[in-house]
Amino acid sequence: MPEGWTNGEDLPGQVLLSRTGDTDVDTWGGSYIGIYQNVRAPAPCGEKPQAGVGTSATDLAAWYRTRPGLQIVRDVPVTVGGLTGTALDLTVDRGWTTSCPPGALNAIPILIGGGVSDFHHVIGPPLEMRLILLNWKDGNVAIEVTALLGQHSLTNYLHETGADAIVNSFDFAS
Repeated sequence: MPEGWTNGEDLPGQVLLSRTGDTDVDTWGGSYIGIYQNVRAPAPCGEKPQAGVGTSATDLAAWYRTRPGLQIVRDVPVTVGGLTGTALDLTVDRGWTTSCPPGALNAIPILIGGGVSDFHHVIGPPLEMRLILLNWKDGNVAIEVTALLGQHSLTNYLHETGADAIVNSFDFAS
């Protein structure tokens, strides 16, 4: 692990890497790199998978491209650690509001664990995210690089803090 970075969560199917002081700073969770096995597309409201969406990188990327309120700033094919897929840079459209029940966080559900991993992540106005969706066996590996704008822009987090170098060091083939 590079100096200044920590492995804050090392569970079956999910790992969370962050710089000291960059996580758990507020409701939005801070800036971090998450690596997850076999994620699913989340339903718009509630913490459950969206029915009818496949688990390949292609299926998931296609689903993200249709999400109301989600702005895809960058959409490119990638190879990371020997796996191929798609990288999407995401933000939330200005003025977007949730259609979920009153009192819900004004956010768009982005990822939900698919059995091996157990989590539910959202994106909201104070976040920028690079979501890397990779084909792996009969499912996927997802890499979530999230930047809390009060700490970093996504560009700064990727290039100046070393997050991009960490992602590029992954090897999923072994």
